[in-house]
Amino acid sequence: MITGRDTLQEINDHILKVQSEIERSGHQMDELLSRLNTLRFEVAEQYRQLAKFRLDELHANRMISRLDSADQAVMALLDERSRTLSELQNELKESLARQQKLEEERIVQQDTRDKAIETLQHQIKSSKSNLEQTESYRLQKEKADRAAQVAQRAGEKASQSEDDLASKGKPYKDDSIFMYLWRRRFMTPDYRAGRFMRWLDDWVARLINFKEARNNFHLLNELPLRLREHATKAEEDAQIQKQMLQAIEKKAAEKDGIFNLQSELEKAEKHLHQIDDDINAEEERHQKLLDRQTAFTSGEDEITKRAIELLVAELEHEDIANLYREARATPRPEDDVIVVRLQKLQEEEKRVGDSISTLKNTRQEQQHALEELTKLRRRFRKNSYDAYNSSFPINFGLGVLLGEILKGGMSSGTAWGRIERAQHWNRAPDFGGFSGSGGGGGFGSGGSFGGGGFRTGGSF
Repeated sequence: MITGRDTLQEINDHILKVQSEIERSGHQMDELLSRLNTLRFEVAEQYRQLAKFRLDELHANRMISRLDSADQAVMALLDERSRTLSELQNELKESLARQQKLEEERIVQQDTRDKAIETLQHQIKSSKSNLEQTESYRLQKEKADRAAQVAQRAGEKASQSEDDLASKGKPYKDDSIFMYLWRRRFMTPDYRAGRFMRWLDDWVARLINFKEARNNFHLLNELPLRLREHATKAEEDAQIQKQMLQAIEKKAAEKDGIFNLQSELEKAEKHLHQIDDDINAEEERHQKLLDRQTAFTSGEDEITKRAIELLVAELEHEDIANLYREARATPRPEDDVIVVRLQKLQEEEKRVGDSISTLKNTRQEQQHALEELTKLRRRFRKNSYDAYNSSFPINFGLGVLLGEILKGGMSSGTAWGRIERAQHWNRAPDFGGFSGSGGGGGFGSGGSFGGGGFRTGGSF
């Protein structure tokens, strides 16, 4: 078996892996965007050179001056973008550092919680062992066990008789003549009829041997009622004997300080809850920061958009477009060199732009995978599957499930269903209805010790 803590660590490892991939793709997108901006400035420079060759000095100076002004405005915007992105990246680093710190705090608090559970279970076992040595407890437990067995057998007999009524009573219910006399309460003090009808009913009753059939059907109906009444009384007696047993257990629990241990466990759980809430809040903040970073590194933030629009608008100006068309149409060596350079720069611009789009899609898939893995980890922790008495089969194949989430082939909900079916609680021996080991979504379902609301904890 694989422990719940090891299973959680495997989930954590995959989360760290995808976080690293997101960080790497962010750097790659930023580098590509920087290259794209550089290419745009180089295109502008080539147009300056082209203007010097093809235009008279006055017209060339005007075009160059306009391009210079656009460059300066764009540079100012890109400087602003760089500062904003730097601040955002610092926030992301701080968020990851805070998450790491909270995870370390959680490990410490998890140890505290598990130690509290272990101490509690040890004391329960000790109390049980000591209590079983007393004569009064053994006698009461025997009474409770016998009463429970009697109640179980009585319930089974009552259920069987009810089934018999359904099956064996069918022939009677299907006999219309018999049911006619039965409903008229024939052969009972409640039977009411005139002289002629009495004679007629009596004649019919003799024909179908109603007297014997009535006795049999009457017993068939009475038996389930009597047996169910007996079963109800037996169950009530069993509950009384159980409560008397639990009263002894509760007294022993109070004497041995078990309720104080329970209180310590609840405090540990509460603290663990708070840390998990802090982690969840920081993860949500980190996700929003990643969304902002993706916008910046893919050039979709408002600052970059303004810079691109400004430079592109200048490069697409009518006189620049005419200049380019004329240079391509005129066979001058100086023009041809610049035109070839412009074509190469434009081709590279397209390649870089396509690379940014592809990387952006990859980044979105990575962020979706991170969100799904984070959801899965939250449910895992909320249900206390990382507790020391939680385990999973060795051949469970968690790595395959997590790999599918990373590839986008499985949702966290589907993966959780498989995890839930594979999880196993290592239960302690039952004592008075209290197992002391929890299970089924937390330690709160372990039953009650002594009927006093004693439990092993909440659903963390």
